[in-house]
Amino acid sequence: MKISIPSFIGSALLLAGALTSTPALAANVTLSLTDTGSRIQAGTLAFYSDANTPAVVRPTATKTNIAIGSYRLSNGEWAYCLSPFTNAQSSASSYTPVTLASFFGIGGGYEQQFALNNPNYLGLAPGYDNRDGMTVMNKIVSLYNHAFADTLVASGNLSVAEKSAAFSYALWEVEGEGGLYSTLTGGLRLSGVNSDVMAYAATLLNNLNTGNWTGWAYQAYEFAVFQANPITSSQSFLVVRQAPENRTGIPEPSTVLLLAIAGAALVVSRRKAAAQA
Repeated sequence: MKISIPSFIGSALLLAGALTSTPALAANVTLSLTDTGSRIQAGTLAFYSDANTPAVVRPTATKTNIAIGSYRLSNGEWAYCLSPFTNAQSSASSYTPVTLASFFGIGGGYEQQFALNNPNYLGLAPGYDNRDGMTVMNKIVSLYNHAFADTLVASGNLSVAEKSAAFSYALWEVEGEGGLYSTLTGGLRLSGVNSDVMAYAATLLNNLNTGNWTGWAYQAYEFAVFQANPITSSQSFLVVRQAPENRTGIPEPSTVLLLAIAGAALVVSRRKAAAQA
């Protein structure tokens, strides 16, 4: 079953409402992984109890030889995992398609996965505990708009798989870290990959820290999440498609939301003026 991916930035007022609820876009679908190797790299993730814990101190949890990158789903989409803890299931599993705003909104899949007892996110990684859904969502959109297109093309010493792995790590870093993003410090850290992956990931994270994407081509995307049903059954996946040409160059979500609020205030102001006339 092919799912049409709606744009959560197509309507600013809809975005504002979606942050407080978790409506499904469509009925549950069954998906499995059809490509689990061409765009991934093996690496190690280390979780620390505090962002300032020195690297020489033993981490609170470690995942070694983990596949970092993107996977092709049986519906034809290339997808990134939205949890560094939960395993992606190769066999068919049930998913609920939801908007990005719904997943990261109040009570959405993002909050649900951090509240899990198995795996116990905060028990295993108490330093990886930032759950500001709005900030996370905006950072993810910025990462995709500026860097996703670059990950689809090999360049210099970097293969598509290496870029995909670095991009995947950047997504996970954004999802749980507060403050400055880094591969080597904070509650989540990366190792066990080659220097090219580390350098590309560090560049992505530095650009997110500074907001400076000079030299990177901007491309707008439509987003959707295949949320595992139930949330403990598998990995939840993030998929995107290029937005229609007439949507390129649109403001990023935080700007759109502010415009929506301003527009709503203007409508109220005009109605009050008309009532007093």
